[in-house]
Amino acid sequence: KNGFRNDEDFTSAEIAVIGDSYVDSQMLPSSMLATTQLAELTQTAVANLGQSGYGPQQELAVLKRYALPLHPKSVVWVFYEGNDLRDAKRYR
Repeated sequence: KNGFRNDEDFTSAEIAVIGDSYVDSQMLPSSMLATTQLAELTQTAVANLGQSGYGPQQELAVLKRYALPLHPKSVVWVFYEGNDLRDAKRYR
């Protein structure tokens, strides 16, 4: 739903995970996603709101538009130190 990689359409989630390709992980089967593993470990609903190519500004929009309406108890915002914060300038 909404272009995110989830096996179900969430109306609520205990945990929302935001980030770019490391969260989206297009080349992995869904069973190997960090969000799937987190859901299994915590026995809670975990929404994968990762989107490859997004920078912090777009991820902030994802937080406001998609994560907060799920009323999560926790939000995990994943940054890759290799380029994500440096790329923030490019996304102005």
